[in-house]
Amino acid sequence: MRKKRGNNILYIATIITALAAPASLSSLYFLITRDPTVRPLALTREGEMQAGRSGEANELITAHIHWGTTKVQNISVQGLSQDILNAFYGHGVKARVLIHETPGSNQVAVTYTVGASMIGPFSAYRAAEGISAAIAAYRLTSDN
Repeated sequence: MRKKRGNNILYIATIITALAAPASLSSLYFLITRDPTVRPLALTREGEMQAGRSGEANELITAHIHWGTTKVQNISVQGLSQDILNAFYGHGVKARVLIHETPGSNQVAVTYTVGASMIGPFSAYRAAEGISAAIAAYRLTSDN
């Protein structure tokens, strides 16, 4: 009877270890690399937005899209803003996008503000060039 009970405990411990190992390993990987895409059981961006946490004070990066309304663009303002948010999210940094319509203009410009610093303006097709500079400025001004 004792031998059978010891096997049951070993069996249960093996199942618990097998279930906990993936989350433990991804937590360890996240602690080492700070890669936000591997956080186990983390809130998604959509979940954070629904919880009302997308407007926290630690969002120091703001992308301003100045959208000209007189020219038919090959890109959409929603697509551009989502691409910018995804780029920042890929670096583990929260950002927000503000869209400013510019009546009578045919230009699209993206400017990044980090605290009191302003980076840009960049055309819509060169908007990615300012992201690394904005992230570097963010990391200089934050405690991260």
